Amino acid sequence: MKPIKNKDAYQRILPYIEQAARDYYRGNPDKGFLHWAFSEVFIEEDFSDDDVVDHVAIDGRDDFGIDGYFIDHESKVVHLFQAKHVTPGSSLDEAIIVDFWEAPKRLVDPTRIVKCKNEETRRLSSEFSKHLPENYAVHLVVATTGELSPSARDFVDAHEKI
Repeated sequence: MKPIKNKDAYQRILPYIEQAARDYYRGNPDKGFLHWAFSEVFIEEDFSDDDVVDHVAIDGRDDFGIDGYFIDHESKVVHLFQAKHVTPGSSLDEAIIVDFWEAPKRLVDPTRIVKCKNEETRRLSSEFSKHLPENYAVHLVVATTGELSPSARDFVDAHEKI
């Protein structure tokens, strides 16, 4: 995780966030940040803006803490994505990171899936459950405009390569 360390860096990306928010998310800056961050993390995939919209369509109610995802079948990796657009310099609590860490468990919990109203979450759950036995790796990605609290950093450090 590489937080944006200062307001100058945030000001440089803000036009991209605002443009994505206007073009795809009815002006929602959190969704604009999600769009920008997802496209930056997966820049090598060369996703179009419409592709990014598809990959982050899960974000919303019943998303199990997942804001976007990408399944790389060639590398056999399921990338789960979380974006936190906060005031630059703000801290993310450990609880946010732990909640996201638990997202894969929620995806394979049949009780939760049956109650889930988010079609994208149900679709991801089906794909996720199918690929786990095929030895796909799970890659959790958090993008933020803030910083990790010390306890959140400790959690990430302790769980980084599990």
